[in-house]
This record gives sequence, C-alpha cells and structure tokens, in this order.
Amino acid sequence: MSTFSAEADRRRYRIRKATERLNTIGIMLCTAVTVFFLFAILGYVAYHGASAIDWKFLTALPLPPGEAGGGIANALVGSALVVAAATLMAMPIGMGAAIFINDSLRRRNEQARLTTDFLRRELARAEAELNEAMAKVTEFTRENRGELPSDMTTHLNRLERLNAERKSLIAQISDVEERIDELQARREAVILDACKGKGFTLDKLKKAYKDAAKVS
Repeated sequence: MSTFSAEADRRRYRIRKATERLNTIGIMLCTAVTVFFLFAILGYVAYHGASAIDWKFLTALPLPPGEAGGGIANALVGSALVVAAATLMAMPIGMGAAIFINDSLRRRNEQARLTTDFLRRELARAEAELNEAMAKVTEFTRENRGELPSDMTTHLNRLERLNAERKSLIAQISDVEERIDELQARREAVILDACKGKGFTLDKLKKAYKDAAKVS
C-alpha cells in the first residue's frame, strides 16, 4: 500500500513539474512578443522624432493652437511633480508591505523547518532501530550457524515492520516538503496579486494576508 502511494506521489510530482515547465515557456514567449513590439514602437518614434528634439523644444512653453513652434516644458515639470508625489505616497506603503511579507515568510519558514526536523528525527530513529535489529539478526545467525529458534520469526517481522516504517517516513518527508513549497508559493501569489491591484492600501494588504493564511 505504501509503495503504491509513493508511486502515485511521484507521478503527481512529475505532472506538476511538466506543467510548471510549460507555463514557464508560455510566459517567456509572451514576454518576448511584448518586448519586440515595445522596441519596435520606441524605435519608430525615435527614428522619426529625434530630429525635432532640441533644448528649445524641451524648455519652451506650448504655444496657442494654430501657431508653429513651442515646447513641452510644462509637461516635463508636471510629469516630475506627479512622479514625486506618487513616490512619496507609495514608499511608506511599499516598505511596510515588504517588511510585513518578509516577517510572515520568516515565521512560515520556521514552522516548515521544525516540521521537517521532526520528521528527520523520526527517520533517524527508525533507521537506528532497523540497524540494531539487523545487527542482532546477523550476530544471532553467525553464532547459531543458521539454526533459527522459535522467536526468529518475531525478529524478522519486526525487521520488516521497521523497514516499512523507514520507507513511509521518507515518503512523508518528501510529500511534506513539496506541500510546504506549494503552499508557500500559493500564499505569496495571493499577497503579490493584492499588491499589484489598483488602489492598493494597508487594509487591502491585511485582507490579502488573511486570505493567504486561509490557503491550504
């Protein structure tokens, strides 16, 4: 039964890895197409408009409609003011979100580490018991030259049980580590999606963290 479960887990793992590779290839293709058109547009604008850009154009004010000439000085100043205001508003929220997410991930990683350490200790204990039992069986066989007493069946059954327990713990450790990685990635995705949305605030960040904590 444990062998069948381990094989099913390995099959699901291979399917997840294949899906991940396909998604990565699709994202790379979409990025390449987007970047191509972006540079094509920028190149067209630069090729046809570079000759009209000079210091007077950058520092002069726009003229009334219908008059030739003028510049984009007010547009540059307005853009600089908008960027400065947006930066001042976004920096506290962004820094707070980064600190909050980092602390949350640290605590989650600590919990995952404790779980993994516990399972590794159980695995080490099972292996120690198995090695001890195998040493006793080997010593007994050497001393009695292959003559098995009535309690030899009990020792063999215990040896088989310890071996099965060892294999089960190895499979559990592998499954727990995979689930921890998958759960952490899904929770990070929930929080990052909330951070990328329009009208981002600390209240939305707190709500996103609560939603991520419910992910299982």
